[in-house]
Amino acid sequence: ITWADVREATIVVRRGARTSGGTKTESVRTVPIIRPVREDLARLDGADGRVFYVPSWDNWTMRRFRPARRAARIDRTPYALRHTAASLWIAEGRTMLEVAQLLGHSTPRLTMDTYGHLFGESQLRPNESAEKAAMRARRHEARRTSESV
Repeated sequence: ITWADVREATIVVRRGARTSGGTKTESVRTVPIIRPVREDLARLDGADGRVFYVPSWDNWTMRRFRPARRAARIDRTPYALRHTAASLWIAEGRTMLEVAQLLGHSTPRLTMDTYGHLFGESQLRPNESAEKAAMRARRHEARRTSESV
């Protein structure tokens, strides 16, 4: 992802993490950026014009993501972050078609097979946006982490 792909409220997705070309479906899409993610992006350097660069997915996972995950005391994979975003969009009330488009799924059927069980549940508080839920979860995790140290 380059800084040119980061807009005020969205990120333009032009390529997948494991592909040398475009996305699996060869489509370009925009994904909303919530405030906690904007704040994280603001802390990145990106002096070479790239937000981050992953020349080798496995190498990046071993050298960058796993140490960051250990330092943050979380047990998540990069792919789990995608599932978190999907779950928040569903809980926020987005339709199956909207979620499928945001995830870049080739068909809503794939979204239904993976996330269908979430469409009948609500993980957010009434009238709570995905952004507010993410901020609340971060505060909770920061308290939990500081109490366990």
